[in-house]
Amino acid sequence: MIKKVISLLLLLYCFVSVAFAVDFYSNTGARSVALGQSSSCFRDVWSVVNNQAGLAFIANPTLGIFYEERFGMKEMSVKSVAFALPTNRVGNFGVSFTYFGDKYYNESRINLGYGRMLGKHFAIGLAFDYFAMSVEGNSQVADARALTGEVGVMVEPIENLWISAHAYNPFGVNITNGEYEEKLPVLLRLGAMYSFEKDLLFVVELEKELDYKMRLKTGVEYTFLEQFVVRGGVATNPTEFSGGIGVKLQRFNLDLSFYRHQYLGYTPAVALVYAFGK
Repeated sequence: MIKKVISLLLLLYCFVSVAFAVDFYSNTGARSVALGQSSSCFRDVWSVVNNQAGLAFIANPTLGIFYEERFGMKEMSVKSVAFALPTNRVGNFGVSFTYFGDKYYNESRINLGYGRMLGKHFAIGLAFDYFAMSVEGNSQVADARALTGEVGVMVEPIENLWISAHAYNPFGVNITNGEYEEKLPVLLRLGAMYSFEKDLLFVVELEKELDYKMRLKTGVEYTFLEQFVVRGGVATNPTEFSGGIGVKLQRFNLDLSFYRHQYLGYTPAVALVYAFGK
């Protein structure tokens, strides 16, 4: 019976990976969802997942929570909590926990990230990731685990233009339960973010998972009355249209967003971020 459960695990893993799970590895946060799933250029608490180089820019201890209900199905929801801790001398640290699925099929991920400035215009980051997957069936549970890593950089070649690069699982680590192995994605991203004055931001990102077509992700963000934000974006392969709004308060940021998959429909998302000591 356990072999049947393991076979089910493999089938489910392949289905989830092909249909929608790559985003589980590459981005977290409602802002990212609204901006076409772009994330490698951002500098916030979600950088512990999206691109650890972004942790280097955080000035205050920051806590974030995130919820995404993929295609309106609770069984395919993503829940994440992240915390970033800046230091004065040795760089900034972050930790996050992300959970996808339900008790019958789920994936979980723990990130330990680090980011540091090397001069005024260059930042580098890295992370260690613990990944686990579980399938329950016929009163039996099949588990698989992996330990992998990430590395990312950000550079400002000219004023207001930031270029980012990030690699998830660059050494091609496999997930295993001792009886079989299955590949974790090797995910490479190259992004750019340009700020027009203080109110308008444009972001573009190329994402390549080695076994699938390259994705192009773009987004535009506009801030008005200093506290309110509107966002929109689009991504390819598969085609997704996205949008969202945000509110910036002294210590709190609240973001609401959605995207529409060309075949599978709408996904809503929400994130709340609190910065201590602002």
